[in-house]
Order: sequence, then C-alpha cells, then structure tokens
Amino acid sequence: MMGILRFTDSGCNCTTSSPPVTVLVDGVQYSFPLFGSINIPLTPGPHSWSLTADMGPTVVQIVAGVTTTVGINSNLGCVDGCDAAPNSVTSSKSGASAASNEVRVVTPSVRAPNPPSQRSRSSRR
Repeated sequence: MMGILRFTDSGCNCTTSSPPVTVLVDGVQYSFPLFGSINIPLTPGPHSWSLTADMGPTVVQIVAGVTTTVGINSNLGCVDGCDAAPNSVTSSKSGASAASNEVRVVTPSVRAPNPPSQRSRSSRR
C-alpha cells in the first residue's frame, strides 16, 4: 500500500502572471497550478522534497495509507505581505483519528512592487 505526499498552495498574487508551483520529490520535478494542489503516491519510508534543486531538501516519512500534506504559502509581488498561514507539513489518515505532526517550513517569497489594489488572494487547502 502506498502513502500520499500532497502539496497545497495558498497565499497572494499581486502580479498579472500565475506561474505554476514546482516541487522536486526525490529528484523528480512536479508542477501544479498556483493556489492548487497535487497528490504524489509514494512507497512507505523516507522521501525528500524541495522547491528548487539548490535548496536543501526536507525529509518526510511516508506511511502506507496516510496522506502527508505540505502547505506552501506563495507571495507573488505583494510587498505588504499575505494573510495566509505559514508553510507547514502535516500527516493525517483518512477516516480515522490519527495523530498529527506539524513542522513549519520557511520558503522564500517572490516580491516585486505592485499597488495593493491589484491583489488577489486564495486560501484553498
């Protein structure tokens, strides 16, 4: 039985572009829409992920039948910040009351000067 590594993105976008979110899992590149999500089935055991090849990887323990969720907070050009929650990693088992582990992950923001009136937000999880 496989486990799931799920990435979700939320945050704010003060630019006119909406680039995809790219993650590396065990050296394989995956992309999903900005403010979207992706489920990656993995074998049980330790796996690593990062946002870029030059960023130190984060190791997560995948458990069979368990979804481990990585929450990413994107900030594209919003100079006064976003109201989204910090990036986090949680584990949960569907349909059962399983213990939840949470680890905060700091990722860089992309910032460019734009007026706040152009802001769009999403907090889809």
